[in-house]
Amino acid sequence: MLKRVLFIWHNRHPASGYVQGMCDLSMPFLTVFLSEYLPYLPQEVRFNPGPESLSPDTLEAVEADMYWCMSKLMESVTNNYTQGFDGIRIAYTRVEELLARIDNDLLEHFRKEKIDFFAVSFRNISTMLLRMFTPNVGIRLFDTYIACEGNFPELMVFIFIAIVEKFARKLLSMRFEELMGFLQNLPTRDWDETDLEMVIAEAFCYQGIFAEKQ
Repeated sequence: MLKRVLFIWHNRHPASGYVQGMCDLSMPFLTVFLSEYLPYLPQEVRFNPGPESLSPDTLEAVEADMYWCMSKLMESVTNNYTQGFDGIRIAYTRVEELLARIDNDLLEHFRKEKIDFFAVSFRNISTMLLRMFTPNVGIRLFDTYIACEGNFPELMVFIFIAIVEKFARKLLSMRFEELMGFLQNLPTRDWDETDLEMVIAEAFCYQGIFAEKQ
């Protein structure tokens, strides 16, 4: 089902086609729509019974809902997946600008250690931070994005900064190799929804202070 949705998207949107990261963006929709029909086991991150137990008509309905939501989502982030990844570059530039205002010491430390922050943040931004969390926490993150309607790419930037700031003291004590490894694998996979909600609250505070001062 997921492959079919992404295949249709690829054929209908030749400017971007399928790019790594789109699968991650589809999974929350697939999980939520399937959970309308199947028991979901969050601790095991699976359905029991599986989707194969559903009728073809039900699967088509899930597929149609998923494709529609995926299309609406992509309207706001299509530039992330076109040639040159302009949307990701814009988000990265925004991250750098805001980090200079929120925690310039940390930004200067990255520069001193010659950290390519675009390279280490590319995977997280291209997947809208979903790979940083377990699927269950990722669904909670998507709830926040959807509630913000078309403004969620900007909110994502603030959430990413709030996450990095959680580890600022530790990051300031690291040198190049340790920094690169830590930034590429921030220890957020063991976070629960409460941890994420605290970061989201901080992100909204940052947004309230800095959003009008671009």
